Amino acid sequence: MHRHNHHHKVQRRVWVRAGGGRFVERSLAQLSGGQWRRASLSLSLAFTELARRRGKLSCNLLVLDEAMVHLDTHGRAKVKESEAPC
Repeated sequence: MHRHNHHHKVQRRVWVRAGGGRFVERSLAQLSGGQWRRASLSLSLAFTELARRRGKLSCNLLVLDEAMVHLDTHGRAKVKESEAPC
């Protein structure tokens, strides 16, 4: 039996929007507190969705403890835009 062994490397770099709307590549260590929090929240939501699509998660409740503490006004508005209706 031939099995494919898929190895996925986690990239520790992200693209962030800089002045003028252009995107620049940064390491995770270079992120501001708000950028780090947005990246962390995005990853949490993406992994939850991936688990749901693979049939490993069946849940209709998401609990976020102080998820927007380090976000600026713009970051909070973006999170609210992305919230799915119940």
